[in-house]
Amino acid sequence: MFSKKTPAEEDTMDWGTNDVMAPEAVPAAEAPAANNIYQPAAGCVISAGTVFTGNIEANDNVVLEGRMTGDMASSGRVRVSGKLQGNTKAVSFILDKGEVTGDVEAEESITVEPGSVLTGNITAESARINGTIQGNLKITGQLTLCSKAVLNGDLVAGSVIMEAGCVVKGHFQVG
Repeated sequence: MFSKKTPAEEDTMDWGTNDVMAPEAVPAAEAPAANNIYQPAAGCVISAGTVFTGNIEANDNVVLEGRMTGDMASSGRVRVSGKLQGNTKAVSFILDKGEVTGDVEAEESITVEPGSVLTGNITAESARINGTIQGNLKITGQLTLCSKAVLNGDLVAGSVIMEAGCVVKGHFQVG
């Protein structure tokens, strides 16, 4: 079927006019930061319009703009602006106008931006919530509930900052 090419043969291959681009012609991905939200240099990108089913284990950052069903584990940062059905573990996590159904665990921080919905439990060192959470929060350090935050669940946190306008329906344990 396919024959293995030597490195010398690969260097001289005729790439022709097929849909495959020569390695030197592949453009570098450059995405400007939107709304001053940290956008990690992605090691794995699931772009808008893409549907992925399965689990991801990444040793780099992950950006999900499409749809994914499965669990995600990253030794880097994760940003979701698409839809995820599954649990996530990462160094830090940003939900930016996306939807997540599943638990999220971050070694450092979790940020939920306005227009985002997370149905599941959150565990992290710190969190800044400005979207909707249906689940429980366990934050070892500081939790900030911004003006557009809606929390339907219990929270345990080292400290809590609540801006005017946030809504919380649940039990508190602070300190």
